Amino acid sequence: MATDAPTKAAREMERAQARAIKEEARRLKEEQKELARQAAEAERRAAQAEVEAFESHLGELTGAHRVMPQFYNWSAQHFSLPPHPPVFHTKNHLREAVETALLTQEYEGLEGRLSVAWSKDEQWYYESYSAYELRYGRWARLKTLAQELHAGDANAVVNAHAELEAQGFSHAGTEGLVLQPCDARRLYVALRVAGRDITPGEVKTLTQSGKVAVKTMAKNRAREIYEDYVCSSCLAVARRLFGTLPLAEIIVTAYVPSLSAISGNETDVSIASVHFTKKKFGALNFDNLDPSDALQSFRHAGDMRASRRGEDFTPIRPLAFESVSQSESPAVEVQSLTAQIKALRAAFNKFQIKSNRTIATAP
Repeated sequence: MATDAPTKAAREMERAQARAIKEEARRLKEEQKELARQAAEAERRAAQAEVEAFESHLGELTGAHRVMPQFYNWSAQHFSLPPHPPVFHTKNHLREAVETALLTQEYEGLEGRLSVAWSKDEQWYYESYSAYELRYGRWARLKTLAQELHAGDANAVVNAHAELEAQGFSHAGTEGLVLQPCDARRLYVALRVAGRDITPGEVKTLTQSGKVAVKTMAKNRAREIYEDYVCSSCLAVARRLFGTLPLAEIIVTAYVPSLSAISGNETDVSIASVHFTKKKFGALNFDNLDPSDALQSFRHAGDMRASRRGEDFTPIRPLAFESVSQSESPAVEVQSLTAQIKALRAAFNKFQIKSNRTIATAP
C-alpha cells in the first residue's frame, strides 16, 4: 500500500503535466491563428488602400474641374472705398496715469512709467500704420485694375490675373498659364498639359479574397482617361478664370510636349482648343458631368490620337475668336432677322386692323 501511493501521485503529476502541455499547445495554436488572421486583415486593408489610392489618383487626374474656385468681384472693387488709417490711441499712457492718480497713488517713478506706456502706444501705432500701408497698397492696385477693366483695357486682364495670383488667389493648374487678351472681355489661354505617360499603364482592382489584381490597361481605356484628363484641365482653367476675371469668352488651347519626327526635337504641340462662353459655362453641373462629353457642347478642335508619321500627337490649329464669330454669326443673324420680321408683321397687322376700323366708322 505504501508503494502504491507514490505511484498514484506520480501518475497524477504526469497527467497534470500532459494537460498543461496540451493546454499550452492549444493556446499557442490559437495565438498563431489570431496572428494569421491579423496578418490577413492587414494585408486586405493594405490591398484595399492600394486600390483606393489608384482610384483616387484617377479621380484627381480626370476631376480637376470639380475643384471649387475662388471668386472675385471686380464691380464691387471698382466702387470700393479705401481702408481706414489707424488712429493714435494713448490707452497705455492714460491707464498708467489714471491708476496712479486714483488707485496706487505711487508718484515716485511716475514719469518713467508714463514714458514706457507712451512708447507702447507709439509702437502699436507704428505697427498698425505699417499694416495699413500694406492694405492700402493692395487696395490701390486692385482699385486701379478695376477701373482699367471697367474702361475696357485689354492689358488689365493679364495684370489683374497676375495681381490676384500674387495675393493668394492662385489655383493648382493655373501657375504655368500664358494669357493673351483679345480685348477686355475675351481671352486666349495657353495651357501646358502632361503627355500620355501621366496615364497609368496598369489597372488595379480588389479581388473577393482581398488581394490586389493588377492588369495591363487597355489602350482604349488609357486613351479615354487621357482625353478626360485634357478636357478636365481645360474646364478647370476656364472655371477658375471665369471666377476671378470679368470675362465673357475664353479660348483655352492645350499644348503637350511632343517629339517631332522631322526635327528630332521636343516641341509643344496643340492638341485641343475650346471656345467657352460664360453664359453657357455657368449652366454646367461640374460635380456630375463627364469632361469629354461636356467639351463636346462647346465649339472645339482637337485630336489627341497618335500621329501615323511617328510623332506623339497630331497637331491641330487653335481656334480664334475671329473664326468662331464668323462661323456663329450667320445663325445669329438669321435668328435676329426672323425676330425682326415677326415683329414688323405683327405691327403691320395691328396697323391694318386699326385702319379698317377707322374706315368702317367713318360717316
